[in-house]
Amino acid sequence: MRFILNLIITMALLLLFNAIGWLTLSHDGKQVAFDDLTWPILGSVLLIAVVMWLASIVVGLLYGVSVLLTFGLMLLAYPFIGWFILKATEHFMPDTLTLHGFWISVLCGWLLMVARFSSRN
Repeated sequence: MRFILNLIITMALLLLFNAIGWLTLSHDGKQVAFDDLTWPILGSVLLIAVVMWLASIVVGLLYGVSVLLTFGLMLLAYPFIGWFILKATEHFMPDTLTLHGFWISVLCGWLLMVARFSSRN
């Protein structure tokens, strides 16, 4: 249940960032607009959310190991993990996601990493 809620939160944030203009979501070569939300468009946004979720698991594990190996200095890089995931998603899915500006992408990535239900009880 927590996984589904986290995907819904990520999808909502992606659609919000698209509406604000901080990043651009596309489907079939057209930008996603709120007045034309269809199931295939929501599927594209869900695909990005799943890719972000999977990538955050892998990057989180690598981040944990690197924090241990650098005696905690890697903690300074935490805000940039979300940016890295967004940048990799944009690289591998260029027809679905476009980023606008480094600092806006850092903010979007950080918010996408932080705004979720944690797995700890």
